[in-house]
Amino acid sequence: MRDPTIPPGDTGDDMERLQLIPHRDAESWEDDDIKATAKSNRRLAVDLTVRKYRSRLYYHALCILKEPEAAYDAVQEVFIKSIREKRFFDPEFQMKAWLFRVTSNLCFNIVRDRNRRSGLLRTRKEEATPRPMSPSSSDSVQERQVRPIAKSSCFGTTTTCRTTRSPRCWRSSWAQ
Repeated sequence: MRDPTIPPGDTGDDMERLQLIPHRDAESWEDDDIKATAKSNRRLAVDLTVRKYRSRLYYHALCILKEPEAAYDAVQEVFIKSIREKRFFDPEFQMKAWLFRVTSNLCFNIVRDRNRRSGLLRTRKEEATPRPMSPSSSDSVQERQVRPIAKSSCFGTTTTCRTTRSPRCWRSSWAQ
């Protein structure tokens, strides 16, 4: 009978080489040891990396996102990016710094997108709500008109300032 822990199509040889290590033992491994292991067994090195950093990255993402499901998804995506990163297990590569930086950037992008979407939803909701009736068209036209006032001391007419509604001489505005 086939072992249920071995995926279909797998002979089990890889599973024996993988040797899943309990979580508490994985955290005791140093990054340099994980990188050295990656030269002979990349799958084991990836597993060690995930087990070593998953809880720390999860809580880091949770502090930024404030949602457990979103934090879990973000950490999953970070580990997928780390698997695709060719230089991840290079000796001079800073694994921990890279993981935390990528997690932070991804979480900030998620927060920014969330805020952007909520702003769009808010504006669409405001557009959908009916607006109150505006005053009659004749009232609004009268408010916008600049009415000339009787003659002033200078030989022209005085007009009303559009912004402050205070009288001003049109000649004095030309002289300035």
